[in-house]
Amino acid sequence: MEIFNFARLKAQEIFNFARLKAQASSENTSPQHLEALASANLELAGLVAQNPSAPPELLQELSQHGARPVRQNVTANPNTPIEILLKLAAEFPKTFLENPIFPLLQLEKPDFIRTLPTDTAVSLLQCENAPIGWLKQVSTDVRGEVAGNPQTPVATLLLLAEDEYWRVRAAVARNPQTPVATLRLLAEDNNEEVRQAVARNPQTPETALLKLAGDKSYTVRLRVAENPQAPMVTLRLLAGDTNSGVRCEDVRRAVAKNPKTPEAALLQLAEDNSEGVRQKVAGNLQAPEAALLLLAEDNDVLVRIAVAKNPKTPEAGLLQLAGDNSKGVRQEVAGNPQTPEAALLLLAEDNEDWVLLAVARNRKTPEAALLLLAQHHDDWVRQKVAENPQTPESALLVLAQHCWHDVRAAARTTLKNRRKKLT
Repeated sequence: MEIFNFARLKAQEIFNFARLKAQASSENTSPQHLEALASANLELAGLVAQNPSAPPELLQELSQHGARPVRQNVTANPNTPIEILLKLAAEFPKTFLENPIFPLLQLEKPDFIRTLPTDTAVSLLQCENAPIGWLKQVSTDVRGEVAGNPQTPVATLLLLAEDEYWRVRAAVARNPQTPVATLRLLAEDNNEEVRQAVARNPQTPETALLKLAGDKSYTVRLRVAENPQAPMVTLRLLAGDTNSGVRCEDVRRAVAKNPKTPEAALLQLAEDNSEGVRQKVAGNLQAPEAALLLLAEDNDVLVRIAVAKNPKTPEAGLLQLAGDNSKGVRQEVAGNPQTPEAALLLLAEDNEDWVLLAVARNRKTPEAALLLLAQHHDDWVRQKVAENPQTPESALLVLAQHCWHDVRAAARTTLKNRRKKLT
């Protein structure tokens, strides 16, 4: 009997709510009752918001509702006051354009797009159903925002690619959604800034990048050299860039840094007259061993530091640099995860504390070196030894009783972690 009564009550509850929903949607419901229904719960508020008979005052109130679906329904309602619709247009541009009142608004105020805030105008122009004529009415700033937005329809981008203002065309050239054919056209633009934007775009086709690699502007050539999608043939061409002799070093430096630069070009740049170019080759993870070994003997200390830091440097180069007269070079060798044990043993007896700290931190440092450094007079060095998971247990047990708190704590933590792994 109790189950039957519960089911009957539940059915009655469902029936009553269905009736309230019908009232919220009905155009015959009184404004007072619609207001009461809108305040009852979220679902009813949404139904009232789309009711074309809802009074403007109530719709204005619902336009500030905390629930997004309610505000969207207000945007779709033809009875919503124009000033409220214009405020909601930025959040719901597509819904705004689909509102039955929109064609009337266009007739009454054909240039209303000019009066809108920038973010609202941009949101509307990104919709596929936005009137194309609006592009001629809005400001350069608005067109530029639309041109650079990845959400902008392709048809709109095609129109903006022919804009009279170079900033708008440059924004199209930067856009990752701009069609390849359009990027090819913009690669021949009279404005240097536009060509720069094309040169930087990862979607720019190889043929356009190759053409831009011969551009009269060194900045355009530089942007090509920096492009991660630049083809090898283009980078090979730019590796010998001496066009105009003005700041072309920047172009070669960008080529030397690019991970896609072919080995032959990197070998060529490893002998460049510019220290900055050689330094970029030394830091390139794709640099061939021959280039790195050559640069390990470079006269410039910053070049040798870059070689010492590069994890692709061969062991022979790292062994050589472990005896370098620059402490900065030795420190980078000591911290390199590929440094051979022989070099680390040598560096464990270095007279520079910063070098010893790097050795103590290195996970490849052999036990003999760690045992030696565990007895070093500098507490920071001993702390780094205590933190190294490769340190022998005998040294950790001694360091766990050290007088300096940080050394003790580090040693005990390392011991604890090691024992956890064993259980």
